[in-house]
Amino acid sequence: GQCSSCPGGTFKGSSSTASLWSTACSVCVAGKFSGNGSLSCKACPIGQFQDAPVQSSCKACLTCPSGRYRVGCADSSGGDCVACDVGTSKDGQGAWNDECAKCGVGKFQALSAQSSCVGCSWGQFQDEAGKTACKACATCAAGTWRNECSAASPGTCANCAAGQHKDGPGTSWNSKCLSCNAGKFSTAGKATCSACTAGQYQSN
Repeated sequence: GQCSSCPGGTFKGSSSTASLWSTACSVCVAGKFSGNGSLSCKACPIGQFQDAPVQSSCKACLTCPSGRYRVGCADSSGGDCVACDVGTSKDGQGAWNDECAKCGVGKFQALSAQSSCVGCSWGQFQDEAGKTACKACATCAAGTWRNECSAASPGTCANCAAGQHKDGPGTSWNSKCLSCNAGKFSTAGKATCSACTAGQYQSN
């Protein structure tokens, strides 16, 4: 008779037992493959899998929809699509191994399996990545007011200008300094205005 090549999905090695004329080709198990006339089976490369035995090739790992990413695609398993965690998102299918990305500064995501993150609302900010909520803008002490609290910045407390005052933190983070009444004055960063001394006046 004639010797025939082992078909794809099978193999026959060069050991003393395998070299016997009567030894049949062995099958490749799930997670491996072989071409015609192979001495051994090969493992599926990264990005591929094979869930059936006796195969001449592997299958490509599949992409996942927005808000989900693939885990466990290797060897004999195609893996699963898993929801993105809170504080992360994934927009579009992308590649099979694309992961969910942390929400950037100035954004948040309180829900899982989301395709995008949400920008902070007015009066809030977030200076850290991967968060599930934004932080509230804080009030400033007497004599100061908050400047530029939004997106990724908490802003800063700046002194009230000369001729203005602010007698406490105020009712809101964005409480502004007030102008001194006529007959009174202040230097920068003051909680209250002072009355003009004898021999002086202030009409503005």
